Amino acid sequence: ARGGAELGTSRHAASPADFPRIAQRLAEHRVEGLLIIGGWIGYEFAYQLATHAQEYPEFAIPVVCIPASINNDLPGTEISIGADTALNTIVEDVDKIKESAVASQRCYVVEVMGHDCGYLALMSGLASGAERVYLPEDGITLDDLRHDVREMVDGFRHGKRLGLVVRSEHADPYYTTQFLVSL
Repeated sequence: ARGGAELGTSRHAASPADFPRIAQRLAEHRVEGLLIIGGWIGYEFAYQLATHAQEYPEFAIPVVCIPASINNDLPGTEISIGADTALNTIVEDVDKIKESAVASQRCYVVEVMGHDCGYLALMSGLASGAERVYLPEDGITLDDLRHDVREMVDGFRHGKRLGLVVRSEHADPYYTTQFLVSL
């Protein structure tokens, strides 16, 4: 099975200015219900339909949201469509890095997606044996960095051949992936 969004994706959030056109299209096509496969934008759109159904009777239709987001940050589900595929892809790619880098005695910093949810970073760090994982839920402090760099240097002094750090894309606005690489 291939990962990805075969139907395409859209990150356009409907605004109140779009409502008349949306109502018109729902009526034109005699839509009797919606199945929304998506993330927060899809959930928000379903909420907008429900809250504006008085003003736009075309919005008064059954709506089902199927959680689909690699971030795995949606309510009402343990895991959303896309999260497992993304996680497996990250782990496979990190394994390839580790295979080719084991002789180099270096520390690799891998940045993963996830917005403000550290699920992909945490799980990929656990699955790939990372020494450190930086999450948006925790942030990054200067003390964390001091400690982690000391541990990594000490490990290399004692024969460690490879270091791996996984950083969620929004772990910290100041201590970026480029900053971590420079350490």
